[in-house]
Amino acid sequence: MSTLNWTHDVRQLAGGALDVVRAAEPSERAAIAAQLDLLSCESFKVQYRLRRLDQGRAALSGNLEADITQSCVVTLEPVASRLGGAFDLELWPASELPAVGDGTIDPLADDEPEAIEDGTVDVGRIVLERLVDLIDPYPRKPGAVASWADEKATASRSEGPFAKLKNFGGRS
Repeated sequence: MSTLNWTHDVRQLAGGALDVVRAAEPSERAAIAAQLDLLSCESFKVQYRLRRLDQGRAALSGNLEADITQSCVVTLEPVASRLGGAFDLELWPASELPAVGDGTIDPLADDEPEAIEDGTVDVGRIVLERLVDLIDPYPRKPGAVASWADEKATASRSEGPFAKLKNFGGRS
């Protein structure tokens, strides 16, 4: 089970399509923040359409929006971000998914089909993975500058490890 327990049985789609607008509850946002190592997840909203296709397949498309806070990689201060993006993918019965590496699915493609397990789609897991794709792995607070210097590397030659050897054997 994913952090977001947002599942749908595609076999029961009335009229062939389902339009949904979801907002993560406070407990779900806290779980997202903990799972993704965020300081906080202030909001997470998703609007999506799940529709039936032929051969037991389905399509999932929509948009997500999130407000998150991460730690700056330089100063460790909070960095707030507003994220958003669209997604559009196909869902296939797990038994029909091609094996990895058989050439049917391009591993460099944006979205390969997701599995339908026992007629159920885990939309929560899918949208959470899309959120992960949007998060900056190295958030930096505006104006934050990493100013690190290796003191040993900048030491003068008279203080370096070979300074004593300089005068050793100085007999002529």
